Amino acid sequence: MRQGLTHLIGELKFRLRTSWSSPWCLISDRVADRIADRKFGIASSECRTLRELGLDLPDCSRYQPISYSDLRKLLDSIGVSRGDVFLDFGSGMGRALCVAARYPFRAVLGVEVSTELCAIANQNVDRARPKLLRADIRVINANALSYEIPAEASVIYFFNPFGRAILSTVLENIAISLRKAPRQIKILFYGTASSEDFRQEAERCGWLALRSTLKLPTGSVGLIYLNALWNSPGASVSFGTATHESTSART
Repeated sequence: MRQGLTHLIGELKFRLRTSWSSPWCLISDRVADRIADRKFGIASSECRTLRELGLDLPDCSRYQPISYSDLRKLLDSIGVSRGDVFLDFGSGMGRALCVAARYPFRAVLGVEVSTELCAIANQNVDRARPKLLRADIRVINANALSYEIPAEASVIYFFNPFGRAILSTVLENIAISLRKAPRQIKILFYGTASSEDFRQEAERCGWLALRSTLKLPTGSVGLIYLNALWNSPGASVSFGTATHESTSART
């Protein structure tokens, strides 16, 4: 309870420090998110606490979906290629998976510890599939601590899914994957006050280099990292406007 209250106070201070209008922007964004859910034909806007999910995981965060507009801006900034594979830690009800599957990723993977949220995510993916570019979308019910990072993962996304103890282990698991299969990856972190914890952990591990910091529409922050070690020979990374599907039924 104390940790949750401390986090909430930190988030409020962050929003007031960055912009007095950001709380109002956040409210309007939440309304826009529900409209986007309806266009997709999915239900992903409801927040769930760990207690409601029947989980006793002190170092994990509650389920809260990312803003559609924030995620689009974050993905637009990295230049998604057709060989990329997207991996979401703490994929929840699958909103980020559905948005990512509107970009030309070769595969979209979500790791989620809650069986209940995995079931909802699979339902949402099935409902949204006619509007998605990629058929290879997988929801994996697993604990992030023991999940083995696949060698093809090239864009790894975190929406503050857990605290620093678990994050440290997951980053080490990513390093192990890179040592086994050297390649260039992009790590995306989304949050507000929690972004400082991620920055400190990324600096501590030593092999991640901060590429850019984005101020997102809701006042949240997007951090984009590249691995400074274990790159594949001749690897190159482009940043800029990503290509994604333009249809009348955008998310």
